[in-house]
Amino acid sequence: MDPEGRREKILVSACMIVRDEERFLGKCLTSLRDLVDEVVIGDTGSTDKSPEIARDHGASVFDIPWKDNFAVARNAVIDRARGQWILTIDADERLRSFSKKEFFSALHDTSKWAFYSMLRHKKDWTPYWVLRLFRNDRRIRYRGTIHENIREGLERVLFLERGEVGYLDMVLDHFGYEGDQAQKYRRNFPLILQELRVNPENTNNIRHLGLIYYKLGQAPLAEAKWQRAIRIIANKETLEPVDSVAFSYLIESLQNRGKPVRRFLDEALKLFAKNPQLCCLNARELMVEGRFGQAVLYLKRLLRWGECGDYDRSIPHYTRIFDAYPNAYLAICLLMLGRVEESKLCRDAALNHDPSNPKIQSILKPFIDLYPKAGRLGAIIPRLNRDTHGRRVKIADIEE
Repeated sequence: MDPEGRREKILVSACMIVRDEERFLGKCLTSLRDLVDEVVIGDTGSTDKSPEIARDHGASVFDIPWKDNFAVARNAVIDRARGQWILTIDADERLRSFSKKEFFSALHDTSKWAFYSMLRHKKDWTPYWVLRLFRNDRRIRYRGTIHENIREGLERVLFLERGEVGYLDMVLDHFGYEGDQAQKYRRNFPLILQELRVNPENTNNIRHLGLIYYKLGQAPLAEAKWQRAIRIIANKETLEPVDSVAFSYLIESLQNRGKPVRRFLDEALKLFAKNPQLCCLNARELMVEGRFGQAVLYLKRLLRWGECGDYDRSIPHYTRIFDAYPNAYLAICLLMLGRVEESKLCRDAALNHDPSNPKIQSILKPFIDLYPKAGRLGAIIPRLNRDTHGRRVKIADIEE
């Protein structure tokens, strides 16, 4: 990092807003040192050692007042950056080792104005594409009180300049979702409400508001927000993969409370037929409905996606829906269909994929003792149906 260098020598500026991040900041900055030329940090009021840690790593640190607006804060930092390119990163993220040659070669492609990189937002979830790397052009700035993005400005520049957005297999790992998130919910709640007063039909913020209600134990209120989001989504001219998430949240919450979901599932699958989470939720509902043969088709599709990785990467997916969970549900379905040996193989595969996962064990436990009796399916079916109806097991925590 060369904070004293002239702008023309600075290719990449890493830009961050920070407040009380001493637990994460040092490792974040260490992960950047081989790829960026300067780090610019706007501190919004730290009371810990974050500023000292930043300066020890050669970062340029300045104070910015917190105005309850993430876009304003990010843009204030970018305005101080001298690099030709901006890399936006948070203190609780780290950049995985990446090829310098590939990185710098990409940045010298004059047709590109931004690059997608991958973000692994939480352990046991798949990485997904995010826009964090873009040219330092005043027309490209963040918008949004919360869940801010550069999309509007970037799209305008791409149109005017006939530019392109590229893709880099560069991965950021996020660690801030581990542990208790109550403080983050309290911070985000008023900001989302503020943003919704400006744009009441922003489905991403409606979805996030529902998520906060859900995490605070208010499932019915959360479901009402998600239903509002999907009513808006149904009238959109162009759908995006992220629009599927409101459906997934709503359906899983209703399933976990024993409520009817078939109407929502059918609507969601018409719009997002290849969405893995919806396929898994549909398989679980088909089992509840006693349609085990059809459930098998969806579960095998999930396993195929897991093997070849041929699924949408623009949103995150819980990794276990590609291996342990479909195998666990297949074990039950195949047992119901009288295919006992195949069922045992799937049972073992589920446990081998994630042997310490209590959720996998809770799915299989009621059925383990039935294998020796599998020849008497007539007696087993009523019990299986009763267990499946009466005890809906989550396939994953609702999470973002």
